Amino acid sequence: MLELAMAVIANTALGAAAYHKKSLSRSGLAAGILLGTIIFYAGGPGPWMVMGAFFVSSSILSSYKKSVKEGMARRPAKGGRRDWAQVLANGGAGCAMAVCYRITGDHLFLLLLTAAFASANADTWGSEIGALARKPPVSIISLKPVPAGSSGGVSLPGLAASLAGAAFIALIAGAALALFSPVTAFLSGRIAVAASCGFLGSVCDSLLGATIQAKYRETITGNEVETAFTRGVPNERIGGFRVIDNDMVNFLSTLAATAAAYILALPFGLAVIG
Repeated sequence: MLELAMAVIANTALGAAAYHKKSLSRSGLAAGILLGTIIFYAGGPGPWMVMGAFFVSSSILSSYKKSVKEGMARRPAKGGRRDWAQVLANGGAGCAMAVCYRITGDHLFLLLLTAAFASANADTWGSEIGALARKPPVSIISLKPVPAGSSGGVSLPGLAASLAGAAFIALIAGAALALFSPVTAFLSGRIAVAASCGFLGSVCDSLLGATIQAKYRETITGNEVETAFTRGVPNERIGGFRVIDNDMVNFLSTLAATAAAYILALPFGLAVIG
C-alpha cells in the first residue's frame, strides 16, 4: 500500500504542476495521474523517470516560441493542452509494457517501454523544433514542399531533433537502470536499441501521417486541417481514413517502436534484454 500511495502522490504533484502550466486539460490531468500511477506502481521509479522525462521535456518544447508556432499555415487538431486521448496515445504503450514487466519480471519489457517513450519524445521534439525551421518541410513521401505543420512533413532540423529526443529518453532510461535495477549488463546496447527504435517510431509517425491519417478541407476558409469540424461546421475529408486521427497515428507509431525494439533485441538473446 505504501508503494501505491507514493505513486499516487508523485503523479498527482506532477499532474497538478502540468495543469497549472496549462500543459494538460482536466481530462488530460486525470488520465496522466492514472497512467503515471500505474507506471510507477508496476514498473518502479526507473520507468516513471522515463515517463517524466518525456512529459517534462516535451511540455517545455511545446511552450517554446508558442506564439510563432500558432501562426503556422496548418495548426494541429487540438490546442497546446494535452487531453486524455493525447496522454493515452503517447503513454499507453509504455504503460502496457510496465504492466507486463510487473506480471512477468522480464526486463525485456523495460526496453520496450523505453522505446515507446523514446518514439513519443522523438515525435514531439521533431514537431516542435521542425515547426521553427526557416525552410518549409517536405513530404516524407513525395519530397515536395508542404505547409508547416502538415502531417507527414519533415525537415532536417526536425529529424535532428527527433533523433536527439529519442537519444535523450534512452540515456535517461540508462541512468535509471544504473540507479534502480540490478540488470546493468550491456547497458550501451540497451540505450542504442531504444534510441534507434524511438527515432524509427517518429519516422513511422510521419509516414502514417502522410498516407492514412485523415485530412480535411475547412468549409469556412478552404484551408487543409486535421479536424473534422471547425467551430461546429463539418469539413470535407480529402484524404486518409476518418478513424485515423493524429492521436491514433501517435499510438500506432509507439507500438511500431516497441515492435522494432523487440525484433532488434532478439539476436542478442538474454544478454541484452536481461
